[in-house]
Amino acid sequence: MIISWPLMRGVERARCVDCVFVIRRTLRDDRDRWVRRFGFVPQLRAALHGGSVVTPKIRVDRHMIAYFGDVMNATVRLEGLCRETKRSVLVSEAVLCRMPVLPDGIEAEALRRHVVRGRSGEMVVHALAERRMCPGLRRGPPSPPS
Repeated sequence: MIISWPLMRGVERARCVDCVFVIRRTLRDDRDRWVRRFGFVPQLRAALHGGSVVTPKIRVDRHMIAYFGDVMNATVRLEGLCRETKRSVLVSEAVLCRMPVLPDGIEAEALRRHVVRGRSGEMVVHALAERRMCPGLRRGPPSPPS
């Protein structure tokens, strides 16, 4: 699946990151329904990258928009790095640096530079994940004393 925005709208308030984690939370929250209906819960890997793309509208039986260009190739390669790095969500440093702030509860971890097939240079990659709570910590206000 490809979800796209004009770059400035995607990085404003980190909408592109928020979208990925809303989808992940929705899958997790609907876990029981997925298991009952299909026997498993879909797993999501995501890659966030940005830049100029070619987007012709092709008319066959229905309208179809196709995306082409270096950005698409790099994004596909970045998504492929999810397996290698054992991370579910990766973002290029080029996009991460354009975001003023990440959504609450999301943190970035710098990974090493990666050589991405089909590109001449290395790509600086970061993993995004929901911040882990320590087992002893509780969310919300403390319970009143009994």
